[in-house]
Amino acid sequence: MQKVTDTDGLETLMADLRQKIVATVGLAGLSGDDLPADGPLFGPTTGLDSIDVLELVVMVEKEYGVTIKGKEVGEQAFETLRSLATFIQTKRAEG
Repeated sequence: MQKVTDTDGLETLMADLRQKIVATVGLAGLSGDDLPADGPLFGPTTGLDSIDVLELVVMVEKEYGVTIKGKEVGEQAFETLRSLATFIQTKRAEG
């Protein structure tokens, strides 16, 4: 089982998330490399909006087997790509 502090695992997860986010919401003109690890995941930089978050919640729950309960948890988890990867990694470690 990976530890939450597993930097290599986190980087791998972020790379996987980048590709799945682009595939899920169809970001026109952007690739996964355009999604910054620590910048805002939603807003003018990425073009992601509140409608996209619903699609991404479904994707995260289906692909990674973690549940995002509540608006506050979702807002924290989807703040940045790194926060989303950390959330997934933590939830998986909790079992």
